[in-house]
Amino acid sequence: MAAGRGGVAMLPNRGARASRCLRAGMKARATDPYGFRRALRELGWEPARLFVAEHFLQRLVGMIALKPCCSEGSSSATDGNARRELRPPSVVMAFPRCSSIHTCLMRMRIDVAFLDRDGKVLAVYRNVRPWRVCSYHGAVSVIERLSG
Repeated sequence: MAAGRGGVAMLPNRGARASRCLRAGMKARATDPYGFRRALRELGWEPARLFVAEHFLQRLVGMIALKPCCSEGSSSATDGNARRELRPPSVVMAFPRCSSIHTCLMRMRIDVAFLDRDGKVLAVYRNVRPWRVCSYHGAVSVIERLSG
């Protein structure tokens, strides 16, 4: 380090490339502060509509209010022909600052993933039935979706 004006130490120039990398990392963190999108890609749960439950009421209701959608293989008979209905993008509910969930009052099974602070998947529980509790020590956030 070199001494600047008034005896204040100056940091060496890191260069333009290091500065760009630092800004890009900060920008990525700002657009996905909890790493939920990274986790969705890692789990293969995309495309999905992501809802982040930040407030108490959102957390309380959670996925209970969601209606189950048609599955890919379901068929409906209209004018004598059975046709395939396509599934819309799945809905994923994310709970930041959370390390355990419950499925009380749920009507259907869900898939649950526990994440660390960078959005890396720590554990995945598939087909969790209603009236169950899941937790993972060291998890910082949780994402869940309807099983299917």
